[in-house]
Amino acid sequence: GTMMPLRAENGCVAYIRENDKEKILVAVNRGEFDEIVRYKNRCFLLKPWSFRIQKL
Repeated sequence: GTMMPLRAENGCVAYIRENDKEKILVAVNRGEFDEIVRYKNRCFLLKPWSFRIQKL
């Protein structure tokens, strides 16, 4: 599959992992503040010191 970086700032790293059948958002927030990761028309809120793995 392929990986598409979305952002890497303020301790927040997010990318899309894609294979033949699905896309998966992988996001980690190691910062002290809420971060918002945007992908197309969707927004994902990450609380401080949290991570998210979600099928798109």
